[in-house]
Amino acid sequence: MDTRLLVKTYEWANAAALACLLVAGCSHRNMLEGSVTDRELGPVAGAEVVILNTGQRATSSSDGRFLFELEEKHGKLQVRIDGANAAAGPYSLAFLDVPRESWNLAPGGKHREGLLEGKGVIQSVAAILVRLDVEAALPVSSTAGGVVTSMNYPGARLEIPEGSLGASGPEQGIALTRIPNTLLPVPLPKGMPVLAAVHIYPATLNFNPASRLLLPSPLGVGFESTIKLFSLDMDAGSFKEVGPASLVEGAQPLLFAEGVSAGGYYIFVVQK
Repeated sequence: MDTRLLVKTYEWANAAALACLLVAGCSHRNMLEGSVTDRELGPVAGAEVVILNTGQRATSSSDGRFLFELEEKHGKLQVRIDGANAAAGPYSLAFLDVPRESWNLAPGGKHREGLLEGKGVIQSVAAILVRLDVEAALPVSSTAGGVVTSMNYPGARLEIPEGSLGASGPEQGIALTRIPNTLLPVPLPKGMPVLAAVHIYPATLNFNPASRLLLPSPLGVGFESTIKLFSLDMDAGSFKEVGPASLVEGAQPLLFAEGVSAGGYYIFVVQK
C-alpha cells in the first residue's frame, strides 16, 4: 500500500457544514480534501495541487489544506502536489492516486455510479513533502564544470563535465537533497527495492554531455547485484530507467551511474 495516501471517508451528512463553508453552493457531489505537510508534520502553504484527470487546480492554504468539488461521475483520480513555489520552500512533490473503488469505503453503503443515494462523500488525502536543501547550493562554472557535494548528504557527488551547462550555469547554484525512500514522489513497482534517492536542484537543469552521479550505498549490496538508475518523468508521473549503474569499492561503497542529463529526481534500485 502507498503509505503517502491516507484515505478517510465520511457521509456527506456528517461533513456538510464544513463543505458548505468552503464551497459555494451545497451539492451532493463528491469532495476531495487533503493536507500538505513537511517531514515534521508542519503545514506547507502555497503548494500547487492539480487533479491531472480534470485539470482542477488549487493552492494549499496557510494551514496546508485544500478542497475540490468533483464531477458527479469520475474514475481514478491522479493528484499532483508540487511544493516548488510553496512558502518557506522549495519543497519536493508527490503524485497521489485515488482509486475509484476507494470511494466505496464510505459508511452507509456501497458507492454507486459515483454517488451514494442522495449523499456525497468527502475523502481525505495527505502528502508529506521534503524541503529541498537549496541553502547548500554550490556555484558551478558553465565552462569548466565541477563537482557538487552536500554537507547534509555525506558522500553524495554530482560530477559535471566541462561545458555541460552550456553558455551559463544556474545563478542560484546546484544542490543535492537526499530523499527518504518512504517519501518518493511516486512508488516503484514491487520487487524493485530503492537503494538511494536524490533531488538535483534546480529541476530545470540540462547537462550536455551528461553528468555522473555517486550516492552512498546502504549495507548489504553486493558487487554482483544488478543496479539501475531511474529518473522521474514529470509528464508521465512515473520513474523511467536511465541506464545501468554499479557499485564502486572504497572505504564507503558508492553507487555510480552516468547518463544524468537533467535536474530532478534520481533513484538507484537493485533488480532482483
